[in-house]
This record gives sequence, C-alpha cells and structure tokens, in this order.
Amino acid sequence: MVTLKDIAERAGVSMMTVSRVMNGKEGKVSEKTSERIRTLADEMGYIPNSSARSLAARSSQIIAFRLRSWNAEGAIFLGLFDEEVQQIQNSNRIPLILIDSYSNVRQLINIGIDDYKGGQLAADYFFKKGHKTLGFVGPFTKIGGVITKRYQGFTDTLDKHHISLTQDHVYDMEKMEPSEIIDSILQDNCPPSGLFVFSDEIALQLSNIADPDRPSENVTLDVRLVERNSVSTQ
Repeated sequence: MVTLKDIAERAGVSMMTVSRVMNGKEGKVSEKTSERIRTLADEMGYIPNSSARSLAARSSQIIAFRLRSWNAEGAIFLGLFDEEVQQIQNSNRIPLILIDSYSNVRQLINIGIDDYKGGQLAADYFFKKGHKTLGFVGPFTKIGGVITKRYQGFTDTLDKHHISLTQDHVYDMEKMEPSEIIDSILQDNCPPSGLFVFSDEIALQLSNIADPDRPSENVTLDVRLVERNSVSTQ
C-alpha cells in the first residue's frame, strides 16, 4: 500500500509537503511541486487516508484471523501502518518482527537499514577526501524516519571532525526545485565542495542539471550506500 512517505521520497520532498498537497492545503508549496506530487500519487496508486485506514483495518483483521487459524507462533511483516501492527498485536499474542519500518509501537523488533549510520559514512567519506565545506539536500523539516536519521548522522559526524554545516548550504526541497538548488550553488561565492543528498534519485537529478551534456547513468531507484554491518535491530 502506497503511503505519504513513499510519495515524499519519490518526489524529493517531505511528508508534510505531500500531506499539504493531498489535503488541498498547499500554502507556500509551488504549483510545479504540487503538480508533481499529484501526478506521482496517481501513478503510484495512492489511496487517501480515510480509505487507506479502512482498507488497512480490514486487511489487518484478515491477517490476524489467518495467524490464529494457522496456529502461528510468530510472524514477520514488511511495511505496515502503526494501526495495522497494533491491531494484529492485540489480536495475536505472538512475537512480531517488522522489516524496514519506522513503527512507534513498542515491544516490537524492527530490523532495517541503519540510516543514521549511512549519514555517518557519508560524513566520514567527505572528511577523508579532504572536504571542508559541505552541503545537505533534502526536506529540512523536522520529520521522523529516513531523512531525519540520515541528516542527524551526517551532522553529528561532521561536528566530530570540526566541520560546520552552515544554513546557507542546507537546501530545503520543500522550498527549492533541483534546478534552483544548482543555481544557488553556482552563484555562491563559497560553494560547498560536496553535497550529501538524501536520495540517489534526487542526486542523479542534480547531477544531470549541473552537467546536462554528460551521458545519463542507469541508477536503480532508492539504492542506499551501506556497509554489511550497517543494520540495526530495535
């Protein structure tokens, strides 16, 4: 089931921005960004919240019933809503494991990529390459999940290396299109020598805008650079 988080990551904006657009409260969101979000939502088959919650409730009831009928002693789930997890947990007193989820339901095991560690790896890489002036591209609103954890890991590690990330070099994709970010960097008297971009899809867009004559590369969407041991269990 497609969520606001899925649309936000594909569109390169925050979940808050997607929520505003889908609820008709665009405010300061540009028309171009709003149109891109609506188009992606249609293409990805997004179901509005009220319908999604109803469908999720029915789905979780079916899952809970089947777990009981199978006499399951445990279950592993990939990508569930908190509401679904809670209902299944209440209906089946068995161990549950979530994979790649940011559920806030306590007393559950969640296995996924360590996004905080990913931010640390990026900062360490830049430091080893001798970069002193860096930038971050992504929705800068304080939201939970992937983007926040990567940003925190990145900035915490930069602090350890005594490298500051100035607000002038934090490019908020809620307010700027990729082309505007490149223009801002090119016009900067002291531009960043390296950028940590929250997703590879947006990084490729920025790269193609900055150097349109370079042949496009085939990059699988949502591939994240991690080490084998960069897996967290919560």
